[in-house]
Amino acid sequence: MNIQRMTFFYGAFIARFARGASVVITSGLMLINVTGGAQTVCYVSQDGDDTSGTSWTTAFRTISNGITHATGTTNTVLVSNGTYTLTAQIQIENAITVTSLNGSASTFVNGNYPASNIRCFYLNHTNAVVDGFTITNGYLPAASGGGVWVKSGSFRNCTIMFNTGYQYGGGVYMDETGVVSRCTIVSNKATHASASQGGGVAMRSICSLRDCTIQGNSGTNGSGVSFDSGAPEMVNCIVSNNIGLIGVLVSGSGGTISNSTITCHNSQGLNMTLTGIVDNCEISRNGAGGGQIIGNTNYSTFMQNCRILNNYGDGYGMYLKWGTIKNCLFSGNSTTSRGAGVRLYWGGIIRNCKFINNVASVAGVREGGGICVESVTSVPPTEISSCTIASNQAYYGGGIYFYKTTSAVDIVYNCIIASNRANNTASGHEIYMLDSDASNAVTFSCIPSYTGLAPGQANITNASPQFADIVGGDVHLLNNSPCINTGTNQAWMEGAVDLDGHRRIDLFRRVVDMGAYEYMHGGTLFFF
Repeated sequence: MNIQRMTFFYGAFIARFARGASVVITSGLMLINVTGGAQTVCYVSQDGDDTSGTSWTTAFRTISNGITHATGTTNTVLVSNGTYTLTAQIQIENAITVTSLNGSASTFVNGNYPASNIRCFYLNHTNAVVDGFTITNGYLPAASGGGVWVKSGSFRNCTIMFNTGYQYGGGVYMDETGVVSRCTIVSNKATHASASQGGGVAMRSICSLRDCTIQGNSGTNGSGVSFDSGAPEMVNCIVSNNIGLIGVLVSGSGGTISNSTITCHNSQGLNMTLTGIVDNCEISRNGAGGGQIIGNTNYSTFMQNCRILNNYGDGYGMYLKWGTIKNCLFSGNSTTSRGAGVRLYWGGIIRNCKFINNVASVAGVREGGGICVESVTSVPPTEISSCTIASNQAYYGGGIYFYKTTSAVDIVYNCIIASNRANNTASGHEIYMLDSDASNAVTFSCIPSYTGLAPGQANITNASPQFADIVGGDVHLLNNSPCINTGTNQAWMEGAVDLDGHRRIDLFRRVVDMGAYEYMHGGTLFFF
């Protein structure tokens, strides 16, 4: 018996059952309403007799036929094992769940390319769900979403592979409120010769991509994933080994990428323009650099809590223009251009970051092992603060290279720039200035043995920062470091934390340390 409504109220209990029957039970104490709809299953199996779909014996033989009959009280279409070859797109525009009996390894939906030009699925209902299929061989030569178009509704626990779209979304195209989760999206392609986006997935509006692997897809821009307008999000995904100019493209009016890995592309890993947020991600081992962040003059594009590791080629760890990078690690990046860690162009903000073991090509006479500051003036604002820049290498400027930077005042502060190496040591290993008037650019920072700065800037140039273990890459401060409590406090530091999550301004001394890490004082507190 199927309960449609229960009502508790003082003195009685009523349970209203299907078809209007009701029962009264006394001694209730409170009023609560619980509503629910009758739910039945429509069966699909290639072994059914294709009559009513009410059992495996009478199951419909095609998924589309099951969906057509899933009306009224039926809201689940249960699909048995097999390969279902399509003659038309499967379209779901009501609140039903289409699910496989035994998961994606046993149940296949085949768009039948090259014999047919068919997208496999189209979803357009908030409560529509597709769960547990392998979706393959969808093909649309002049439209988006070769395998799947999710306008609204949810796709989950699917493998989406060997599908082809045209401009947006070889495997998956998402817009409005669509959600794709726990899916493997591999070996799809978008074929527009010059402007294809999202070989694996293309997203627009407020859609969401979660807990997915996007691998081995191809497309010109965003060969793995593309964001184009609205505020899409990608959460806890792995995007790897996709083929094209950019692994993940974020363009238009923004998007959010969090807890994800972008890795092992033959191209630039990430390209984000105008607005967007990248949080707690790893961007690593990409072949034309980690990527670039190009915001606007309100600096509304952010990268925070990220790890930029072992990217290489003619790109950079990250290219930054009019954006903000904070609490990030840049390590092991190399470039045949300038700025192995970050190339900062025109304007940008870098806070609380660690740059270590990055290399700008020595053989190619390149510049800026840690950071290249290029074409920066006093407007728009530029800031490199509370960073540790150590054990980087370049031909010029092992730590920081200033290039065409004029009238720059107080760009670098609260930083430690030490133990870097430059093959050309005309101005020392740490900083090199070319065509730049940047002598007033560095304040309240530790730069051992550097003499090119203006006096009276509260810099430490005659002492080592006393790293815990620079050879082992540990740049925490020892208790005898001259960098402890010798920085300059800034408004943004109130409530901010260092790379270890410790308060930048402690409750006792109230003065920030230089570098990316606060020294943690030991001792015992006594309370009386």
